[in-house]
Amino acid sequence: MAVMRRYKEFINSGILELYVLGYTSAEENREVEKMALLHPALWEEVLAIQLALEKYAAANAVIPDPILRPLLMSTIDLTERLLGGEVLDDVPLLSESSKIADYEQWINRADMAPDDRDFEGVFAKIIGHTPQLLSALIWIKDMAPEETHNNEFERFLIIEGTCDIAVEEELFSLKSGDYFQVPLHKNHAVRVTSDIPCKALLQRLAA
Repeated sequence: MAVMRRYKEFINSGILELYVLGYTSAEENREVEKMALLHPALWEEVLAIQLALEKYAAANAVIPDPILRPLLMSTIDLTERLLGGEVLDDVPLLSESSKIADYEQWINRADMAPDDRDFEGVFAKIIGHTPQLLSALIWIKDMAPEETHNNEFERFLIIEGTCDIAVEEELFSLKSGDYFQVPLHKNHAVRVTSDIPCKALLQRLAA
């Protein structure tokens, strides 16, 4: 009874709404994910909140952030894999000397690919998760919208395809094998320039 009471209190606290909106801290994110490991039905609550926000956005002519759903779905996927017994290996930190071959054990996994090749927007598969570092394989079909990071460094290693990353007034053109780190406090957006989705290793490192 005490466990279920804490679960209901957790849901009613409002943290899930903040989680979906991306307003929670790294510690609060871990709290949500820990609770989901104990109560997998928590993800149903999260998805219901996401759907409600999308309906609200549509009704009020608000354009929802297309990154929210892919990141949420990749977190749910990771939780299911961990419940299935997967143990995450340490993912090498991206740097200017990083090579695609350094990450082949994740890139070559058959389950590390979009479930639907006709996905819309952005698709992600988390391959590593620690309090300091999130690592994911991502596929961007057309673009990733403008965003700013104040508390974490965002790093990319391009695996397939090409893209332009606009950092405020500067434009950086990237191809397979290129590494790029987005500066803190800078607005940036990604636009795919190849005929195929741009596949990259993404890392978000706590500043």
